[in-house]
Amino acid sequence: MASATVPQVDSQEVSTATWSAEEIVRLGCSIYERDLRAYLESKELGRYIAINVLTGEYALADSAQEAEDDAFERWPSEVFYTVRVGYAATDYLL
Repeated sequence: MASATVPQVDSQEVSTATWSAEEIVRLGCSIYERDLRAYLESKELGRYIAINVLTGEYALADSAQEAEDDAFERWPSEVFYTVRVGYAATDYLL
C-alpha cells in the first residue's frame, strides 16, 4: 500500500454524505492524474486501484472487487474512486 502526496484531510471533519458523485469523481481523477498515473501506468498497467479521495491512499489489486474489498477493509468509512490503471473508460466510484 502506498500513499499519494496530497493534502491530508481529517475525515472526522469532512462530511462525505453531501458530496455528489461528480465531486467524488473529480477528486479521484485529480489524485490519479496528479500523483499516481505516471508511476502506475509504467508498472501496473491493467490492474485496479481504489483511491481514498480524502487521503490519497490507495489499494491496488488484479480485480476491481479485490481493490475495493481491500480499501473497505483498511478504511471502512471512507469514500473511494476506482479505476483500471491505463483504462479511463473503466473508472467508477463507490
